[in-house]
Amino acid sequence: MARKLIPPTNAEDRRINRGIAHDPDTFEATAEDFAQAKSAKDVLPANVYEAARRRGQRGPQKAGKTDQPELSGLRDCTAAASGFV
Repeated sequence: MARKLIPPTNAEDRRINRGIAHDPDTFEATAEDFAQAKSAKDVLPANVYEAARRRGQRGPQKAGKTDQPELSGLRDCTAAASGFV
């Protein structure tokens, strides 16, 4: 069953925003803040950036073991069902 995201009520939202406003270590980013932001590649050392980038990517995939699914069991079932066994 999928979980539904329940948005905060207006009262909860005001309480959350008051908490943000009173916390000196937290701020709500503005459009200007986002415009001035730099990418991780520009600010992190190359080895740190590459390690973080690899962590979120899938590795090489294994090749398939067979090109076609095994059908012998299906043939046996079909033959038995039709009375030809």
